[in-house]
Amino acid sequence: MLRLVKLILVIVVSVLAASAAMAVPVSYSGVVTCDSVEASPGSQVVMNLRLTNNDRAISGITIPLKYSNPYLTVDSVSFVGTLKPADISGVAHIDMAELTVRVSYIPTIQSGSTEIPTFSTASGILAKIYFSIDPATPEGHLPIDSINIDQIISSGEPEIHFWTRIEFTDASGSYFYLPDWVPGDILVSGSLAADDNPEPGLPGDFQLSQNYPNPFNPSTVIEFSLPQSSQVNLAIFNVLGQTVTVLTDRQMPAGVHRVEFDATDQPSGIYFYRLSYGQESLTRKMILVK
Repeated sequence: MLRLVKLILVIVVSVLAASAAMAVPVSYSGVVTCDSVEASPGSQVVMNLRLTNNDRAISGITIPLKYSNPYLTVDSVSFVGTLKPADISGVAHIDMAELTVRVSYIPTIQSGSTEIPTFSTASGILAKIYFSIDPATPEGHLPIDSINIDQIISSGEPEIHFWTRIEFTDASGSYFYLPDWVPGDILVSGSLAADDNPEPGLPGDFQLSQNYPNPFNPSTVIEFSLPQSSQVNLAIFNVLGQTVTVLTDRQMPAGVHRVEFDATDQPSGIYFYRLSYGQESLTRKMILVK
């Protein structure tokens, strides 16, 4: 499943880059903004990517971001309650080695249809990025910025460029739009010394909350709490006990974490999600209704 998502993302990014080389840039008033928030070490924050002043019918988007700070970890990207319509898929690629995250909208073409879906909403949230802040993070600013790289892949006439940047496209692929960008920032304050007591706001024990919404279609958010940094595995199972997907399997800092489960490709039914940490685990049930 993960390989398929990465393959789709590579194809979409390539198509956007190729279309940008051949398509016509159009004057555009839209602005993409990343929230700026305050947080403390060991906590989790949500950074909203917002769109304002949109005056076009948009079919696909790609928003490559860099956070360039080892104290930050992207837990997940959620499209629940955003501008994303049901006939456009939300895809996120998190590269923990490069400290980047790419958010994309990919149109879903229905079987037998030639119409490519679009959205024309003037403003709203495009995606929600959940960051965890390491307990050892010093006070200061952690910027979230866009990636804007121009690679010349052919120096002939005309030159062919491969751009990594924020781009929107229309349904025809004939036009692309370059929105203005406002970077985000996490202001970390209240650092803990090595021998300080634990942050009073940290959870007292391991907890796995009921997913919300539930029942859901097609996405839901799973929240869990860690009283200390732990190796965590969060997996989804069907009623036969078969693993549907693994949402996370890595070391995570103490705090409250939220991860989105997108069941677009799964049939209706009862599913279970299990949080494993150390030798213990917690399990809950959820219902997908399409």
